[in-house]
Amino acid sequence: MKALLVAPAPPPEGGMATWTQAVLAGLAQRDGLDVRLLDTAVRWRSVTDLTAVRRLIGGAVQGLRDNARVAAAIGEYKPDLVHVTTSAGFGVFRDRLMAAGARRRGAPVVMHYHFGRIPALSASGGWEWRTLCAGARQAARQLVLDRPSADALQRALGAQTVRVQPNMVDAAALGRLADAVEAPAEGGRLQIVFVGHAIVSKGIADLVSACASPTCPDVELRVVGPCEAAYEPELRRMAAQRRAGDWLTLSGRLPHGEALSAMASAHLVALPSASEGFPNVVVEAMALGRCVLATPVGAIPEMLADGACGVLTPVGDVGALARSIAALDADRTRLAALATAARLRAATRYDGPQVLDRLVELWREATATRCT
Repeated sequence: MKALLVAPAPPPEGGMATWTQAVLAGLAQRDGLDVRLLDTAVRWRSVTDLTAVRRLIGGAVQGLRDNARVAAAIGEYKPDLVHVTTSAGFGVFRDRLMAAGARRRGAPVVMHYHFGRIPALSASGGWEWRTLCAGARQAARQLVLDRPSADALQRALGAQTVRVQPNMVDAAALGRLADAVEAPAEGGRLQIVFVGHAIVSKGIADLVSACASPTCPDVELRVVGPCEAAYEPELRRMAAQRRAGDWLTLSGRLPHGEALSAMASAHLVALPSASEGFPNVVVEAMALGRCVLATPVGAIPEMLADGACGVLTPVGDVGALARSIAALDADRTRLAALATAARLRAATRYDGPQVLDRLVELWREATATRCT
């Protein structure tokens, strides 16, 4: 089977790019598969530059270019299917054109939505949702990251073609890394790490405020990930004004391996985002045997088994975030138990081989539509 994978690859680092790397590495070891990557990574702006006008104009240019590249690749490579990854936004226009074009050229399309806003888009019924559905109808299969997204898209399409496809992790490799890294002291100051883009939507300001709250114990917070130059001083001022001491470290962007080591060296991995799909940082932290504190958005509640493998706190609730940190600090036995449960869940549900088996099965389902 020949598959054209339309997806971003590093640089820059990001959730979809990490997924792309993992899929290519995993499928390269399987016989009977020929997967070619068409790299759609955004390199004309910073990953933290979310200016609407810049995204619209630059994205339109890149979208037209990507469509032309896909058309050329189909003509040259003649794939059995085209797998398109997307985070929607203004990209839904690109997706609709790409899916229709591939279908006209005889290549079934798998549309893979790497974000968790589908239920909210369905409720709004706006232009993004209408355009997304128009593109989805051109695809043989639609992949989403969580059950609420699947239900919403299934209702809109009225066809049994939507599938839940989680991200994956190399559980064995991350388990070995965790065992090799020096674990944080059991009774020492609580070590918290945030890994991701240090932007408003990731809840980084909420996390800094919570750690600086009078109701929060004395902790150390390390932020790993890119941060806009104008935003970094604001975070430092916020930390200094509310709690004295050198408890906040902004490490900036680190290579993936170093970011993993940072998580393995912490007691707690925090991701209080306002919106997520299936965040790799959460499943990686789970596989490393670290407790996760996150918000109930996207696939996170399912990943953490509704709190059986981590702690869920409401979006934007700084007080609840501070209280959750304090409770975990006070009960290190519970902290360790949640970490152990998380590691087991990552190994049994999100390990690479079994997730890839499901992806290949979905590809075969999609190619079968060519014959019907």
